[in-house]
Amino acid sequence: MSNTKPLTHVVGTFLISGKGAFLNSPGTVDGVTVPKTYYTLDERGKQTKIPYVSAQAWKRWLRETYKEENPNEPKSIIKVLQVDERKHTPSKIGTDMDPIIFAEDDIFGYMKTLKKQEEESEDETEKVEEKANVNNDDITAKPVIRTSPFQASILTSIRKISARTEDIGWVRPGGASDDIIDKNIEYTTDSLGYTTEFYDTHLQGIFGLAYHRLGVFRNEGDRIELDITLEKQYLKEKKIEKLPDVGTRRIYKLVDNHRKDRATKILKALSVMRGGAKQTAFADPVHPQIILLAGLSCGNLIFNNLFKDTVEGPEINITALNEIIKDFSDRVVSTVYIGIRAGYLNSANEEELKGKTDWVKTVKVVTPIEAVNQFVNELPE
Repeated sequence: MSNTKPLTHVVGTFLISGKGAFLNSPGTVDGVTVPKTYYTLDERGKQTKIPYVSAQAWKRWLRETYKEENPNEPKSIIKVLQVDERKHTPSKIGTDMDPIIFAEDDIFGYMKTLKKQEEESEDETEKVEEKANVNNDDITAKPVIRTSPFQASILTSIRKISARTEDIGWVRPGGASDDIIDKNIEYTTDSLGYTTEFYDTHLQGIFGLAYHRLGVFRNEGDRIELDITLEKQYLKEKKIEKLPDVGTRRIYKLVDNHRKDRATKILKALSVMRGGAKQTAFADPVHPQIILLAGLSCGNLIFNNLFKDTVEGPEINITALNEIIKDFSDRVVSTVYIGIRAGYLNSANEEELKGKTDWVKTVKVVTPIEAVNQFVNELPE
């Protein structure tokens, strides 16, 4: 599509099926394994608990799906970076933090703080002196932080009722372990029960990708995105170069910027995303049944609160969607893609969506995977 403004962001929303689902848990309560929940108001204005999935959890599903779908891509492995020497347990974990080699680090960001900043001195005077001795102009004395170009909301239930049920399972032993027998411990073969609370709903998520930041790294002021050792190494190897027209500013880009390829692979991974807790017991599909996405010249997450629950199935608020597209028409710089899985939406809503022709911008209604596959062809190099 012709537009004078460049595509700088990809924004979207999606809906996954949560029928008989258990996807994310904080642990057990009174012996029952429970999903994550939060309070909201139901249709009668009363507080009720509804399920959600944390952004951290579903981004992990996305990253793992990306790795599985792209086995030849370098994998950014989470490692122990620092150990509590008294407890012998990890005190800090993270990746290699190399966005030049690893697409994951480029897309999802990372953070490395200094040991000096983490330790607490018992002597308050010593802390003040230590702080005074840090040179504010010394780039090596600053934390390395790359905020994630990929933004993600929590996955929230669109069903505003407490649709949770307990599943009780039983395991009957056929004997005892050799250790129990050797110790002559008395035992019975009574069944051992376990209880899991699951739910029935649809979960919506919102995402955004700062496309213009992929393959671009800022090392100035208190914002250091590329470790100083990697900065020196990749400048020497001519894998990065300073952005033109930035003067003495330390802003770099990949010489061979793979941003379209990296964005394409992560969005395609989203379209077939898989994961979630207790898959052997509940086997919940988490790939989007509905997905909307478009390219924008701004970072507004415009596609939000578009889904509602009905007895006949979820619906897209078509009036609100058209209003959003109209309001942001000068910032929407690609086709708006709506991917729907046939039979998932309320049938009347699906028919209206497919039959609508008076959109204020070009809109294509296809399947969820087709929506992503066609959209990525509009990404600029």
